[in-house]
Amino acid sequence: MHLLTLLWVVLFATDALAAPTLSSHYLLSLPPRDIPIPKSAMEHAVESWAMINKARAQNVDYLPHLMVLKNAAKHGPADVKEFAAERILKWKKYIKQQAQNKKQPMQAERARLILKASKEQTLSGASVTKQLGAVGAVVVSAGTIGVGVGALKEVQIRNASSAYLKLETNAIWKRNAPSIEREPAGGSAGEPKIPGSNVIVIHPGSRWLRIGRASDQFPLSIPHVIARKVAPGHQEPPPLRRIWKIPTPDEVKALGPKPPQKSDIQKRLDDMRGEFTPHEVIECIASIREALISRMDFYGIPYDGHGSREAAIFNAAVKPEEVDDNTNPYRMDWVRPEGDVFLGYKVFALANPADAGYSVRWPFYGNSFNSRYYNSVQEVLADIQLMWETAMSQDLRINAKDFNSYSIILMIPDWFDKHCVSHLVNMLLVQMKFRRVCIQQEGYAACLGLGHSSACVVDVGAVKTSVACIEDGLLLSETRIVLDFGGDDVTEFMHGMLNEIAFPYPNADMAKLSDLNVMDDLKARMSTLLEADVAAKAYDFFVREPEKPTLKYFVKAYDEVIVAPMLLFEPRIVDFRAKRQANQKRWDFPSIEDCDLGSERPTEAMRISTQHLRESPVLDVPYEASKLPMDVAIFNSARAAGPEKSKKFLQTVVVVGGSARIPGVIHALESRLQAIAIPLIPNIERLSVVSAPRDTDPRVLAWRGISVLGRLEVLNDMWITQNEWDILGMRCLRERSLIDRSNIRVDVAGPPPPLAQAEQRM
Repeated sequence: MHLLTLLWVVLFATDALAAPTLSSHYLLSLPPRDIPIPKSAMEHAVESWAMINKARAQNVDYLPHLMVLKNAAKHGPADVKEFAAERILKWKKYIKQQAQNKKQPMQAERARLILKASKEQTLSGASVTKQLGAVGAVVVSAGTIGVGVGALKEVQIRNASSAYLKLETNAIWKRNAPSIEREPAGGSAGEPKIPGSNVIVIHPGSRWLRIGRASDQFPLSIPHVIARKVAPGHQEPPPLRRIWKIPTPDEVKALGPKPPQKSDIQKRLDDMRGEFTPHEVIECIASIREALISRMDFYGIPYDGHGSREAAIFNAAVKPEEVDDNTNPYRMDWVRPEGDVFLGYKVFALANPADAGYSVRWPFYGNSFNSRYYNSVQEVLADIQLMWETAMSQDLRINAKDFNSYSIILMIPDWFDKHCVSHLVNMLLVQMKFRRVCIQQEGYAACLGLGHSSACVVDVGAVKTSVACIEDGLLLSETRIVLDFGGDDVTEFMHGMLNEIAFPYPNADMAKLSDLNVMDDLKARMSTLLEADVAAKAYDFFVREPEKPTLKYFVKAYDEVIVAPMLLFEPRIVDFRAKRQANQKRWDFPSIEDCDLGSERPTEAMRISTQHLRESPVLDVPYEASKLPMDVAIFNSARAAGPEKSKKFLQTVVVVGGSARIPGVIHALESRLQAIAIPLIPNIERLSVVSAPRDTDPRVLAWRGISVLGRLEVLNDMWITQNEWDILGMRCLRERSLIDRSNIRVDVAGPPPPLAQAEQRM
């Protein structure tokens, strides 16, 4: 039996084939792949039929693929035999029609010879040359035949033991490659590089910039901050207040008697206007503690009512200790204020930037640009371009002159500002001159990084918490909710709670980067959502200032370590009005077509979350929905997907972001979701809340998910080039992204959301 037939007898003996060896790969003249994946016999047959149709349309050789199909019909499994036999009959019908075409005798003679040649298992070069020499050129190479219209060209038959077939340049796929535009994932044609090495994944955030090649295992995490030299007399914006001012013990004593109890209507109006008195702030913190005590009683954990008082006595007696910087491994190397611009970590090492005449700016806030520090969009884009170019040149070693050889995957928020996305894409393609850009959303990226195709993704960032449902890799736009609080709010609340118990560093200023670092470090080590971790513990921290010795402090805390992160489920302490006023949009953007993209229209999940406020004549739905507790927002997001899908999404909730590292956040969220969903959704027994694997930082899970996508050829249909962007603009996102624009309408007469619980905690 001929070598080709014998090979396919072995290959089709099993349904799942191993990756072909190098010699068999080119003997069968199949197109090489970047990643060898085992194929089934059916996949080989389907691919051969596709190559026959393609080669036939291009008037090139397809006999090797026909021989593969014939052997599949003879030796393959039953389903493969049926498929291959049906396709061969179709081919015979076509070739016979061509052989009887009297109007084109050249093609008819060629079709008759091909039909005759296909009946033979082996063909010698001499016999085929003799038969087809008068019709066209023949290229014979170890049994492969190429027919064309031109001068006769005879090629010597190679010996079976020759290395001729092992050369990629002699494969039929390689010879036909000029007529087929195929490009390796992550690189330009003709550049044999690692998949993803020419793709840069950028994930910009309010506090951090995650950037790196798609071929990298982890991204570079750089503080997304810049310090610019400003003219004398420059007026900085006032510090952003995130939390209602918590009265100190002395201020509580100075307060007068408690005012009369307000009516429910007045409370609701005050909540909508964001008006809180010191007494109401104290009551809000007391209600959070009551919820904590109730949960501790349920789990049988005793609560010490004097724990915070004892911690305050300890903290009042704490004296700082000087640390010798010569023996301190964590000493700060301060940067001299010389130069016009400082970026990233150097901004935190800048000694007293305000006193040195520098303005510290964060270009992003939430899902858009940060308008607090800039007077125009051109200013913020200039800073963003400088930060990104510096990160690429200094950390990734990519020169600006080589940008046209690289592609960019830009991650955007789930509920994004389309004007912000438009300016960023224009900057990357037109200003920075990258080769092409792909837009992906954070929710889909996180789902991809965890390996789930469908889930409800909760991304707890620095200044916002985003909730959205992903189904089969597609983000459902009507399930999106953005909550106006995040990790920075927890940090500020932690600072206020520690001041209640005589924080030994009373001069801490959250507007100073050095003090912000101190509180971020304390929050990371102290915060917990496990009721069993509530105990009086002492923590050390270091205060560093330029030209001063490092001071070491100790602070003891009791339930403050859990009350602060409970803000995620009890957000009434957040000053939403002050945050809204501080981040109002001050720039006029030109109108963009396709207004169904982006964040201009409230989603169905937002409307469900605010239906109890419909009696208000003027209602800002996204703003009111941003005050929801996180567990209620997740429930309403899943409910917006429809009654049939809500159960599926609640059974797979994915939590990512910096606050996903808080111990016990999974259990805290799962228990609260069960209390809401089980009474309202029939036949749901248990909910599942998951986070990143143990060896993966949940802050970079979304970046890692998209980096995997950047190495695959499936991304080839999602790239946006400069020419396409110049012609279509934001309309490119319709065809070149996975952004869903379908309008989901739900019967809101179904099971009502837990409004009573939500109103108590909003």
